[in-house]
Amino acid sequence: MYIWSHFLFPVVCGKSNVNPQSRDLVLQLVERILSGPKARTILLNGVVRKGERIVPPAVLDLLMRATFPASTARVKATERFETFYPTLKELALTGSGTKTTKQASQQLLPFAIQAIQENNSELTKEATDLFIWCLTQNAEGYKQWEKLYVENVGATIIVLRKLSTEWRNYSAKISPDTLRVTLKHLRAKNEDALSRNTDPSQVASIKEADKYYKIILMKLTRNFGCMKGSVLVIVLGIGLFFTLSPNAELINWENINWEKFQGDFLEIDE
Repeated sequence: MYIWSHFLFPVVCGKSNVNPQSRDLVLQLVERILSGPKARTILLNGVVRKGERIVPPAVLDLLMRATFPASTARVKATERFETFYPTLKELALTGSGTKTTKQASQQLLPFAIQAIQENNSELTKEATDLFIWCLTQNAEGYKQWEKLYVENVGATIIVLRKLSTEWRNYSAKISPDTLRVTLKHLRAKNEDALSRNTDPSQVASIKEADKYYKIILMKLTRNFGCMKGSVLVIVLGIGLFFTLSPNAELINWENINWEKFQGDFLEIDE
């Protein structure tokens, strides 16, 4: 699999004009590799080889583009890519929190931000998911976002729109403090750009991005306020119990499942 993803696939399918026969042979090989009953398990147990992922970020980008081409660019091989893309994507992304995954997220983010802006809704959707995944894996991704922002305002709008509309799905995965700081930095870049820009289309894009900054910052503030309010209610309730209950000292505090209590609290807070 390592040889296929690092050498065969990029060389044969990484060109603008792909030879159909060569592509067919390359696809036959990966299909055979993945056809074994234990292939996925074996591959997931060895996603990193000598410090390198068996499916590197650059190859995932090529796979993504081959799997989600423009409607006019679909070929017979597209369906074959669609079949095994989820497995190879899993090999490229699995291992949350590890050093190689953090490195992969940093390498993948620039590819994702470019793919988001392609005039292709399916590719944009997939690339947006990957961009947000990069943010969840490595705080350095936010700094990359800031550096790439000025030339990629359109991609940022799409990412912010998805975060705002699907906030419940992402709020627990994204660092609220880091996101808040990043949004404030991006808003500052917006203000600077507006003061120097007269292009109507760019001004409109910057203003649209600013609209989503405000929406997400409000969500972050509301979540923090709800958490503080919930904690206060719980603390007051415990204090009232100790004040009014003559049997408070009989409770066996060691037998309370605090982890379950914390999980239930977080669910309520959301």
